[in-house]
Amino acid sequence: ASKYVKTEKLPAKPIGDSFGTFLSGPLIIDASDIPSAKLQACADKGFPETTCMNRSNIRIAGVLHGVTTDEFWDPVFAASEQAAKDMGVILDLDRPVAPSDGESDLVLHQKMAKNIKSYCDSNVDGLFVSIPSKTVEEAVEYCQSLNIPIVSVNSRSSDGLDLLHHVGQLESIAGYQAGKRLIMEGATQGWCVNHEPDNSAIDDRCSGMELAFRGDPDVQYKGQIEVPRDDDDQYIAIVESALGTNTSWSEVGLLLAGQLHS
Repeated sequence: ASKYVKTEKLPAKPIGDSFGTFLSGPLIIDASDIPSAKLQACADKGFPETTCMNRSNIRIAGVLHGVTTDEFWDPVFAASEQAAKDMGVILDLDRPVAPSDGESDLVLHQKMAKNIKSYCDSNVDGLFVSIPSKTVEEAVEYCQSLNIPIVSVNSRSSDGLDLLHHVGQLESIAGYQAGKRLIMEGATQGWCVNHEPDNSAIDDRCSGMELAFRGDPDVQYKGQIEVPRDDDDQYIAIVESALGTNTSWSEVGLLLAGQLHS
């Protein structure tokens, strides 16, 4: 009797005579064990389809550097929580608090690294992270040694990590293209405004901008302006101090690594 095999791979030819069993996967399907109508419908629909698969025991963890006061990250956290509901999985996602006045963001990165290792030691099924520094990168490499699937989001400190996927941009290229665009729009002087000086991904972005400006003899790259993350008055005062308030800004180009403060 003929057998119907469904493995999504080409079946191997039978061994021996022409009526042998096809070596095509872990399960041979015939009239006695054909998939149910529901399972076949799920295969036709594709995924995500929470009614087709029980994911209630799958645990995903997220460790990001987006602090509670940074509105840029609000959509990321909201979408993560919605995706967990849609897919029917357990989500462990804590939003960090910004470091205290006088503390470096490296304190936040150390906490992130500790949480990442803790999740992986608890056998989490998957992890998504931002990687703003070498400290966090080393924790990610530890999880890779445990074969935990990892996706990076927004910041990725190194292209050398063999991660499952990256949701974001290539920082150096992004900064370079931004710099070229500023020059094309008439900027003759350029600054990179950096709200996270300890974030190596933003350093890469600023370096890309610098490369674009250094490549044009008619323009000047003036460097980075380090600004606070969530103090509008101080942010504006620092930028105005760097650029000056008594001259026209018509030929000034600014690459903003964070939110616009006006």
